[in-house]
Amino acid sequence: MTVLKRGRGRGLFGFLRGHPWTERRLELHITYTKSSMQYYKDNNELRDDINLMGATAIQCQDGNSICEGKTKVVQITLLSGERIFFSCCSDADIKKALKALENAGNNPSPVDRLAEKLRLDVLMKDHERILYDYIEFKGTKLPGGLDPSFDPTRAGVISLELLSEWDALIEAVFPKLYTKNSDTAQMKIFQQQEFGRKIEMHHIEYNTAKQSFADDKLVQQRLDDKIFQDKVVYVMEKEARLLEEIQELAARYNTK
Repeated sequence: MTVLKRGRGRGLFGFLRGHPWTERRLELHITYTKSSMQYYKDNNELRDDINLMGATAIQCQDGNSICEGKTKVVQITLLSGERIFFSCCSDADIKKALKALENAGNNPSPVDRLAEKLRLDVLMKDHERILYDYIEFKGTKLPGGLDPSFDPTRAGVISLELLSEWDALIEAVFPKLYTKNSDTAQMKIFQQQEFGRKIEMHHIEYNTAKQSFADDKLVQQRLDDKIFQDKVVYVMEKEARLLEEIQELAARYNTK
């Protein structure tokens, strides 16, 4: 995007030059954890590289004295308090710039940091979106879900309701990443069958205990506990496969 950038008045003679408005090519580089803005001269010479973390952006009112007669001016306030100004060439450009700058200054969340670590930004946009939503679910719904020490097999860490929601989300997301005839799909079927066999064995044990006149409540509680623990492990194994698939996709699409 080509803009008119107001000089920052830096350098030894900056106070003499004032703040001239100069045509520059503007580029914004925004990732999950970093945001920066670069200005280039016509010959692709880098003239300024500005860190946008912690910055805010607004549109200046036309006629404001700070705009010095320019229109469609964006004001960026950096974390240091310094203000940067540039004038866009059209209404479409200023809307585009403000939209891009809207979240540029936000400090990265744990979800953003994990998304960056997994390189979701190199994936196809639909994959990136659903996987970011998945990570966001883990970070906001599951207690300590993004903590490396997160262990849902421990008693009281996760409820059956949350576990079922977690499982349903993986089931909704994972099949969108692979083909039906892939090794991943075959492994999914195998582990699904293994989980079904385990549940079947628990019910056989339950019926045997019932026939032995064991305490009904105790037998039922034991069945519920075993099924819950097996389901937790099953869901964790599915997530491990999901993360492996993400790594393979990121390696395939990463050209940097």
